[in-house]
Amino acid sequence: MKVKNKTIAINTIMLYIRMLFVMAINLYTSRVILHMLGVTDYGIYNVVGGVVTFFAFFQGPLTDATRRFLTFSIGTGNYVELKKVFSCSLFIHIIICALILIVSETVGVWLLYNKMVIPADRMLAAFWTLQGAIAVVILLMISTPYNADIIANEKMNAFAYISILEVSAKLGVLYLLSYFSVDRLILYSGLLILVQILVCVSYMFYCFKNFSESRTFATYDKSIFKVLSSFIGWTMTGGISSVCFNQGVNILLNIFFNPVVNAARGITMQVQSGVFQFCNNFQVAVSPQLTKTYAQKDFNRMHSLLVASSKFSFYLVLMISMPLFWRTSDILHLWLGIVPDYTEVFVRIALFVGLINSLANPLIISNHATGELKKFQIIVESIQVAILPISYVVLRFFDGNPESVFYIQAVATLIAQYARMEIVLPKIGMAPILYSKKVIVPSLLVLGSSLCLDYLFFDVLFSQAGPKLLISCIVCVLISIFCSFIFGCSKVEKQLLKGVVLHKLGK
Repeated sequence: MKVKNKTIAINTIMLYIRMLFVMAINLYTSRVILHMLGVTDYGIYNVVGGVVTFFAFFQGPLTDATRRFLTFSIGTGNYVELKKVFSCSLFIHIIICALILIVSETVGVWLLYNKMVIPADRMLAAFWTLQGAIAVVILLMISTPYNADIIANEKMNAFAYISILEVSAKLGVLYLLSYFSVDRLILYSGLLILVQILVCVSYMFYCFKNFSESRTFATYDKSIFKVLSSFIGWTMTGGISSVCFNQGVNILLNIFFNPVVNAARGITMQVQSGVFQFCNNFQVAVSPQLTKTYAQKDFNRMHSLLVASSKFSFYLVLMISMPLFWRTSDILHLWLGIVPDYTEVFVRIALFVGLINSLANPLIISNHATGELKKFQIIVESIQVAILPISYVVLRFFDGNPESVFYIQAVATLIAQYARMEIVLPKIGMAPILYSKKVIVPSLLVLGSSLCLDYLFFDVLFSQAGPKLLISCIVCVLISIFCSFIFGCSKVEKQLLKGVVLHKLGK
């Protein structure tokens, strides 16, 4: 067990090194690309790219299925099945790429010319942006089995290095963009295709060199195809629900408002994604072990991993969210310079949603490990899918403002998380009341105490003249760490953390 914990720790460190590098570059590139493209073109890029993503909802379910079955095979030591799973997953991914190409070039183009609100003089640029987005999604799909194989084998250092290569290449794209006077939106879309080709080749080369199961061609295996298809079919509802909100609502906002609102939402999604990375790295490192411990019937360790990954994911997201919540306007202006309307309120609501979602993934991975998806997908994803029609009704018949969509998502996310607990925990032999005691109660205590202390700091002690931005952010982070340690850790966890800190200080 110590070896497994050490593997998780090393993988987590590698992923955090990756995250810090990726976030630093993404923060810079987001500001630069907004200035280079302008608010309107930036909004066009988000909404047109979303049209392709709307029809590429296969990717999430395919990724989940590939990772689950590769990891399960490794956990049981069945390497013959491992090779069959990888080969058949390649076959399925190629078929899906063909479907995405056909649907995107027909329905996607029709939406662009008939439903999108795009300035007439930017229609040609929007068309080529769509073509670039289609190419990027297909390349991403092709690289997915190789990415999944790396994570299933817990080689997070390779995953980190390739991610760093990707964001470095995107930084180079901005450098090239500043030297050409052609249409920057079209050029940007074209250069992103080259970046994705580089990433795809890197994943394939690493897997060919290190994993024997990846040195195979795409083949059809009836038994594996049937199992994978069944898994993909049920997880497909998750992809659909995610698309319904993330892209369907993006289109709704464009129809009812304008590209500036899409730009605000695009920035908000980047913030939410960046914040979630602070817990996602930890979850990615733990996820293979959750599946492998289930495959090995080691439920005590699985429960411990579930509690730890859920609880500490929440604390990590809280630690980053608090400074952003209290100093939203200052941070956005420092980051972007030009802040589109509605961005501030979008970001604050999205931070709350991110806190709830930080608890979701460990339960989702645990459910995937069982292979029993039907009830989970029908109930949970029906809640998520409801976001789109409810948002349409509010915007169409009640003159809802743009932020009302985010409020609808927040409520749906709370309901969905409760449903996950009630469905998944009995499957893995863990009582919901025990999960609530070990995860929900500590998380609420940490959240409540952090908000109270932050309120005391900002609105009482510094109600007239607030402290400098850097100082206030540091204080917020320290308050979250303090509350997480005092109210969110068990006695054993406190002793372990103290031991680690004292050991480091001794060195």
